[in-house]
Amino acid sequence: MNNLQIPSGWHKQTLGRIASIRIGKTPPRDHDEFWDVHKQSYNVWLSIRDMTSRYLSDSAEYITDKAIREFNIPAVEMGTILLSFKLTIGKVAIAQRELRTNEAIAAIKILDSDQTDNDFLSYGLSHWNLLQNVDQAIKGATLNKKKLREIEFTLPIDPAEQRAIADILSIVDEAIAQSESLVRKYQSIKQGLMSDLLTRGVAENGELRPSREEAPGLYREGNMGWLPKDWEAVELQTIATVERGKFTPRPRNNPKYYNGEHPFIQTGEVAAAGGRRISTYTQTLNELGASVSREFPKETIVVTIAANIGETAILDIPMYVTDSLVGIVVRQPNSVRYVEMFIRSKKEYFNAVAPQSAQKNINLGDLRPMLIAKPKPIEQDKIAEIYDFAESVLMNEENNLTKLQLLKQGLMQDLLSGQVRVKV
Repeated sequence: MNNLQIPSGWHKQTLGRIASIRIGKTPPRDHDEFWDVHKQSYNVWLSIRDMTSRYLSDSAEYITDKAIREFNIPAVEMGTILLSFKLTIGKVAIAQRELRTNEAIAAIKILDSDQTDNDFLSYGLSHWNLLQNVDQAIKGATLNKKKLREIEFTLPIDPAEQRAIADILSIVDEAIAQSESLVRKYQSIKQGLMSDLLTRGVAENGELRPSREEAPGLYREGNMGWLPKDWEAVELQTIATVERGKFTPRPRNNPKYYNGEHPFIQTGEVAAAGGRRISTYTQTLNELGASVSREFPKETIVVTIAANIGETAILDIPMYVTDSLVGIVVRQPNSVRYVEMFIRSKKEYFNAVAPQSAQKNINLGDLRPMLIAKPKPIEQDKIAEIYDFAESVLMNEENNLTKLQLLKQGLMQDLLSGQVRVKV
């Protein structure tokens, strides 16, 4: 970066001029006396896998006082910036208590807090290109203490401007944290609601039927356990056609079959959907590809039958489907959503019937006779309506979270480069 690119009132710095850098250590793994498996010592010892949030106060592993003494593992003070700089480069967090780290994490301590704002630097380190002018790091995905000290960046000369920028980003971070909390809450609510809907169903008043403990007379025990009295246990094939997807070419990635007009999905997209509707796709088949595959109509339930089996989605448009998926077309007047929910709840069943081999899989012979707890169609529709409402609440919050994350990304680009200035 040359001086013409530096905003007025900003200056160029290197990390080594404004902060001290200390590197952690890992005690020998083959000596139990160095590892506090019961976490009685309070010696938090961070690795990169622990860096999952902005503020850190706990870890998966603790070390003993003996390890700290014998290997002189430095303490990291509360408030210190933590930066991953090996293999996974650029994760940033702030220590919320005294702790220790391994050798892949640098502890960065501001030398003069009157000149450099700690929060500003932490945001900057998570945004600036840490591999700038470090060819070795680009090739080997690693840095060292010397290279860390040489990292160049620009920042406001006035620490008040640094603080103002950090304050704006902190406000957005607080909103993101609140949104993440709501997403987790709604996910938990949806999961619990799904369990209740599939075992208790919905009474005529539109509310959950009382539990068996509250009203035992509403339930009876059968070959599927306890179910509401007016529910049936039926085989899946009696209410739906169950057919395997198709894609015969090997290798699968032969380009002569792709890049046409026909949407084509594979197991990864179904697993990512988590039971939701699929209307987007990353691959298409041409006419040759379509001739060796199988298309399923809109409203088909697709189920993964290999590797991570039992994942589901509902097609929102007609799509061609690979042979590691099964397509289930539900017959009216049964509810597609209700049947999808029930199938998704049966992952334990799928794993039980799958052969115990390196590549678990199930087949049509496992799916077609699978027993389904079947309420009357009107109750299926009510169950689906309640579930879809809970799903819509969750998706709205997920969309809000995505917007906040994009807002933060844009603000960091503008504010940490000086393209947009903050008045102080």
